[in-house]
Amino acid sequence: MASCSAAITVCYIQVMTASLPPHLRLDDFLPFRLAVLSNAISGRIRRIYAEEFNLSVWEWRVLAILGDGAGLTSTEVSARAIMDKPLVSRTVASLLQRGLISRKADPKDKRRAMLSLTPSGGEIYAAIVPRAVAIEKEFLSAFSETQLADLDTVLGQLARIASPGRPLWDRGQS
Repeated sequence: MASCSAAITVCYIQVMTASLPPHLRLDDFLPFRLAVLSNAISGRIRRIYAEEFNLSVWEWRVLAILGDGAGLTSTEVSARAIMDKPLVSRTVASLLQRGLISRKADPKDKRRAMLSLTPSGGEIYAAIVPRAVAIEKEFLSAFSETQLADLDTVLGQLARIASPGRPLWDRGQS
């Protein structure tokens, strides 16, 4: 009788668990690992822009994009950072109000508004960038040249898989 009860219990457990979705172990799930790693690495830089300059992650991201290439529209910033347009719009409004960026009509197409760093925004950008690059170098110094090349290859492959229709970044490669 005990074996019959045990068999029924096993059958019941099998039936009940068969309808459950497979278990997701986050620590083995690539998107989770990449997001957590990105947050951990970015956290070091965040201390600079958040604590010293009172910038949100989104404000810093827009400043960094404009520092890398001035004269972009909000739509171009959104595409470059893969940020949704309403978030870019709110971030741009905040940066405009703080006087860190300017918006001017494109002389060639008055419908387009071009965003650029103001002198104040440029000063903040110039203060953060060398420190951010130093933090990046600190992380990368743990790797050999071969490992760095392999990392670059893997990141490039992941970027092409994640965004097959559009490059995620321009590394000066054709």
